[in-house]
Amino acid sequence: MANSKRKCKNCGERVREYVVVNNMAFCNWESVVQWSHGNRHKGAEITRKEQRKSDTARKKALMTRSDWYKKLTTEINRWIVHVRDKGKPCYTCGKTDPSVKYDCGHRHHAGRGGGDRRRFIEENLHKQCSMSCNQHGSGMPVEYDLALDREYGAGFADKLKCIDNYPTLKEQFPTHHDIELEVLRYRKLNKEAANKSNN
Repeated sequence: MANSKRKCKNCGERVREYVVVNNMAFCNWESVVQWSHGNRHKGAEITRKEQRKSDTARKKALMTRSDWYKKLTTEINRWIVHVRDKGKPCYTCGKTDPSVKYDCGHRHHAGRGGGDRRRFIEENLHKQCSMSCNQHGSGMPVEYDLALDREYGAGFADKLKCIDNYPTLKEQFPTHHDIELEVLRYRKLNKEAANKSNN
């Protein structure tokens, strides 16, 4: 004769006396309730994950070029301040005070006089003191130009000033996907740097 013990669906114990619900064996009714409660939440969690995935895909499909540029700006600014220029002084005043907040300062700002072309050009972006240089000092253009010529060679500031030396954003990033790839590239660089500093 076959073994009359059955395995409880909830706890996994083999029991001789059991309760059968939907062709599944349980130790007792309390076990049935525990199993159904846990199973219900598990199903809800899967549904929530699927919903989040669907929402993310929908949001991504609705994003405009402007939205993608904002994401790219966030990632590249973080990379400039916290990775590339980490430990370096302010580009325009040389301050290295750890209590000072630093920004990613643009020599030519997006939207000003065609500055959009240079918006994501790394030579146009450097770490600056947030208040004294970048905001209250309006980016310190004279000091910025001197620092550019020191770092990249005489005449570089004038080259950067001429917008015709740089492709338009549509030429740099023909599709939304191209911008997304650049966002992912900088996000990866930021994550790798964060992981190194944590180890």
